[in-house]
Amino acid sequence: MQEITIEQVRAKARELQQKGQKWHVHALFPGCVFSKQPDKHAFVLEDRSSDLTYVTYSDKGFAELSHELLKLRYGEKILEKPANEARQDISANPLLNQCREFQRNQLPWHHHMLFPDCIFNEHRGKWNIVLEGGEPAICINELSDEEPLALLRELEIGYFERDLPDHRNK
Repeated sequence: MQEITIEQVRAKARELQQKGQKWHVHALFPGCVFSKQPDKHAFVLEDRSSDLTYVTYSDKGFAELSHELLKLRYGEKILEKPANEARQDISANPLLNQCREFQRNQLPWHHHMLFPDCIFNEHRGKWNIVLEGGEPAICINELSDEEPLALLRELEIGYFERDLPDHRNK
């Protein structure tokens, strides 16, 4: 991984999106299973078109940048709850239920969307959503053949409601 600044991460993501390249990002928290510096926040940009990976570290989180680049990657509507009739029923999803339990008990949690070719994905060829949280910490993987956008949307909404409460106004 090449270490770059937060401004360079933002610029590279915009450039990759504009060129139609394959890319995605990860916000890693202190103690995260994927972090190389367990006492720091890390923000990772994977350029899968060129097989290059970039990282920036901070003592603070990256909620604002995560929010910005999530909308860049998936479009402005990714954080809008679809109308009930258009909503895919994932209410009984075990990973989502565990996330709700973390929220009810005010326990720390975060999630990762691992693309099939992601450097962190131990299940290559599959989409993998990883939920980390609780005390003591647990880690849950949910694998799928299709990109799990409905589940991702629910997790992202929960994450930003907690860590960036005014995200709807941005």
